[in-house]
Parts: sequence; structure tokens; C-alpha cells
Amino acid sequence: MSKLLLALVVLATLLNPCVAQVKARKTSRITEGEVRLERRITPYEKDEQAFMDEYVKATMSFEFATRDDMEGVHNDWDVCLQGRGIERSPFHFCVRTVVDDDSQLWHLGQVPLEKVSPRSPRPSISRPLYDDSPDDNYLAIVGHSYLVHTVDSDSDLWAAFTVTSIEPGRAVTIRWRLLGEPKKFKPREIEKRRADVQARLEALQAPSKVKTRP
Repeated sequence: MSKLLLALVVLATLLNPCVAQVKARKTSRITEGEVRLERRITPYEKDEQAFMDEYVKATMSFEFATRDDMEGVHNDWDVCLQGRGIERSPFHFCVRTVVDDDSQLWHLGQVPLEKVSPRSPRPSISRPLYDDSPDDNYLAIVGHSYLVHTVDSDSDLWAAFTVTSIEPGRAVTIRWRLLGEPKKFKPREIEKRRADVQARLEALQAPSKVKTRP
């Protein structure tokens, strides 16, 4: 009797596409795609809500494969589009989006996205980039690929993306891939990682000590 019941449940699941789709969503992860990151226009001081609405459209979470779900990603994004896309303020990318963020970004140039991996040859220096601090290593350039290592207190993952198009003054479209499974951490590990990341950030921000002759 139990075997017959099990067979009926399996058959019902196969015949019901809704059940099958829900099950697939729970067990699968989206690991690649294309997304349009839009330019931000409204200053935070002028309209806080409008600023946040525009900010979400300029960000992307590779871990959760979303551009728009701020609540789902806890406002912890993997990349953010900066700049206004014009001559004096070109589009560029930022990967440090939260307080305890120690993420890194490397501009690889004209490398096919499918060939990018965490072991790809890359520049030896990767500096943090914040608002209004454009740098040639982070400029958005059509056909160029970028490697991202997201590191903060509860995230550790590798991803890559290629710029497929730029709409001057409006948006940048990227094609992206998640490189491997993101690491998950327990509460104790998160606290330790938060302390470690904070220590590294403080070390980066501390003024360098230059030895002088007596």
C-alpha cells in the first residue's frame, strides 16, 4: 500500500508543472545572465526615496542573481555602477558597497567571459574605489571583462562580467557569470570574519609609515 501511495505522489508531481517548477526553483541557482545597470540621478539630500530606488537599479548581486531585490540581498550588493556616463564623469564600477566590505575588482581587458576564472592573470594591485573616485582600472569599456572577489563578513564568492553595451549618460549592460558556489558561514564564523575584515580595512586606511634618516 505504501509503495502504491509513493508512486501516486511521484506521478502527480510529474504531471503538475507548477509543483515541478517550485521544486526546481528551490534546488537550483542562477549562475549567469545579463543585466542593465542604470545611472543614478537624484542626490540623496534632495529625495532619499528616489535616491534609493535609483541606487537599486545601479547595483547587482551575483550571489542572488538579482538587480532589484534589496530586501532579499539585505542591501549587500556585489557591484555598483558609478558616474554619470559623460565625458568628465564616465561610468565606472565599485565593488565595496557595505561597511565591512573588503571586496576586490580587477580589470582584465579583452578577455572572453568564458575564459575568466579566479586563477586568471590579473593586475597585482587592486585598490578600493568609492563614489567620485574614477580610476582607469575600473572604467566601463565595451568588450572588456572584470573579475570580482566579493568578501565581507557573510559573503565570499568569485564572479566575472563583461560590458556588452554602454548607453552614454544612461546605462551599462553587462553579461555575468558566478564562478563557483558562494561560501556560507555560521554565526560564529561571521563574527570572526567581520573582525578580520575590519582589521584589514583599518590597515588599508592607516597612513603609511615612512622611515626617515636621523
